[in-house]
Amino acid sequence: MPDGDRINANLAPRYQKVYKQLCEPHLSDEEVAHNFLNPFKEEIRQQGSEIIVLINKCSALCEQVALDLALGNKINWTKEDQLIEKLSLGVGAKNAAKELAIAACKEQLQSIHHSIVDANLAVAIMKKYLWSLYTAKYVSKVLLKKQHSNGADLEFVHARLAGTKQYIIEGLSAFAEQAIRHNSFDLLRRPSQRKRNFNDDLDIDLTAVVV
Repeated sequence: MPDGDRINANLAPRYQKVYKQLCEPHLSDEEVAHNFLNPFKEEIRQQGSEIIVLINKCSALCEQVALDLALGNKINWTKEDQLIEKLSLGVGAKNAAKELAIAACKEQLQSIHHSIVDANLAVAIMKKYLWSLYTAKYVSKVLLKKQHSNGADLEFVHARLAGTKQYIIEGLSAFAEQAIRHNSFDLLRRPSQRKRNFNDDLDIDLTAVVV
């Protein structure tokens, strides 16, 4: 089987096409990231919409903790951590996804402990959850491969993952905001790609040219 047709057995079938694109130089980092977001929407939905319920419950807890902290009330951080665990009981999402969501909620609680409070805590927690899901379902599995599609070496794959990171973050942030706003994973839409202009394809810095 040619290198370009090699299947990454660690990845779900939905990711095989974009994985091959990751290992090839033909598309830009932004294009690869944009293409990844489509199958990842299916991944998000597959984990269960109950994740949104859990995150909303945890964000309410975090908001109360942030308020108590602002009022100078003493916080029992261990107890609050345990309350997050209790809130997850009975949530009907997949266990692995639920664990990622719980971890995201606890991470948000730690941020509040260190006086970092986001304007929209539900969206902030959802962003953390989606990043963890992306890492678990895609990045970690790509990095497990000793041989990559198209004969790409590990350095190239690492560079591609690093290059797509900012675009992935932007996409996941958009998904997080949409999921919380609509209270659903069914209406997720990828953000539009940036329009490229002629200067983007040049190797010279035209901003340095003085007329």
